[in-house]
Amino acid sequence: MFERGIFKRVLSPGNHQLSWFRKYEVIRTSIEIPFQVTGHPLELFINHPELRELLTTFEIPDGSFGLHYINGRYHEILSTGVYTFWNILFQHEIKLVNPQLPDIDLSIEPALYKHGILLGPLVQVVEVAPHEVGLLYFDNIFQRELQPGRYFFWNISVHVSALNVDMRQQQLTFSELELTSSDQVSFSIHFVCQYRINNPKLSIQFKSLHDQMKLTIQLRVREIVRTRKLEDVLHKKHEICAFILLHLHRNHADFGVKFTNVGITSIQLPVEIREMMNHAILRQKKVSANLITPQEEYALTSGILNISKTSSDKLLQFL
Repeated sequence: MFERGIFKRVLSPGNHQLSWFRKYEVIRTSIEIPFQVTGHPLELFINHPELRELLTTFEIPDGSFGLHYINGRYHEILSTGVYTFWNILFQHEIKLVNPQLPDIDLSIEPALYKHGILLGPLVQVVEVAPHEVGLLYFDNIFQRELQPGRYFFWNISVHVSALNVDMRQQQLTFSELELTSSDQVSFSIHFVCQYRINNPKLSIQFKSLHDQMKLTIQLRVREIVRTRKLEDVLHKKHEICAFILLHLHRNHADFGVKFTNVGITSIQLPVEIREMMNHAILRQKKVSANLITPQEEYALTSGILNISKTSSDKLLQFL
């Protein structure tokens, strides 16, 4: 109630008798909406002794916004400003949100943003699969690693992004890698190298991790093979693979990976070497055949003589 433009008192619901010649003015307000008296500053009322107990005032600073709750239930989003509410029938609460801090406060119920009430331009969703590790960035600045799961962030003032890294075992395949042994024989091998990423942040520092590792592994294999003769390469493949794996273990920290296995699947020799080896195998077979044939003939002859002798003895017994 105002008298000649000056606020005097609050009138509760009911009938009131006012003197007509005192020039009173009564402005009705609803207790279900934010308190506001048009044409009068808010400070005039919130500091009044009679209204101080009936009103609740909140201030949302610049650069922030508020989540408005009525009787414990989410109601709306409020931008920067001063808000005053009647607290006669409803209890009001505002949870302040600083968009400069993308992590959503634990006091905010997950149901609000998980089920679409706030989901949209305000919230960024990051999903990390069970076989992945996520690298979280705020404005392209690394923050931390994310384990498998579903994460929610405010996406208002700070750009939120994530890069997922596959942590499963992976394989590099090398086909027809040209090598030269210590006895100057050129040949090619097919082999595989298996690995797992154990430092996701380090592994993404390379534009192409696979290409960088392939180049390094090829150089290592050439260094090792050129110190061995072709015969050793052919007959000691497992030892050479173990030696290659040992060398890779010493350098795996450079890539953020752990090498788990190396295996030579095949060795392709030059045509001349293959022909020489085929001739040598044939000669060996012929020599073996020449040694075995007389033995077989002797065994056969002895068998025939034994059979003849046994038959003669039986015939004499019968007579």
